[in-house]
Formats: sequence, structure tokens, C-alpha cells
Amino acid sequence: MKQITGDIKKSIGPELSFVVFTGSNCPGCNQQKAELEKFHTTYEVDVNENSELCAEYGVRNIPTTIALKNREAIRTFRGMHKGEIITREMNKLGG
Repeated sequence: MKQITGDIKKSIGPELSFVVFTGSNCPGCNQQKAELEKFHTTYEVDVNENSELCAEYGVRNIPTTIALKNREAIRTFRGMHKGEIITREMNKLGG
């Protein structure tokens, strides 16, 4: 999983990507990262080091996972979600 510390839109491509906002002392974050390992384009943002990105994307709780396509946010998942749930929700959106 690649770390993002700057502009998310410059760090990812146009394909469907997942960005998970995590913290070092968050057990649910580790579980969420493990679930997202199933997807090819997944990135991580440490909330302790990137408060400006948290504000930009409205992240108030962790883990928060944002699905982006064509570098635009299309769905936000707050809390821990199984990979199957994320896949089902993305299929509903045509992702």
C-alpha cells in the first residue's frame, strides 16, 4: 500500500482507486488496510501527518476509505468495511 503525503489527485491515476485514512494506534485501521489489500490501487494517508488532507476530504473518524475514479471522490466508507461490502457498493456505482 502506497503512502500519500501530498495532493491525492496528483498521486493517483484515473482508474478506480481507494485511499484509506488511518492512524498508528487504530486497530480498526489495520483491519481495513488488510481488507483493501485485495484491491490493486490502494493508498494510505496517515491522519497524524496530513491534517490538511483530512480537512479537504471531511475525514473525522478513522478508518475512512474514499473511492476515487477519474481523480474524483465517488464514495466514502466511514469505519471498518469488509472487502465484499466495498465491492458490492462499487458495483452499484458501476465501478
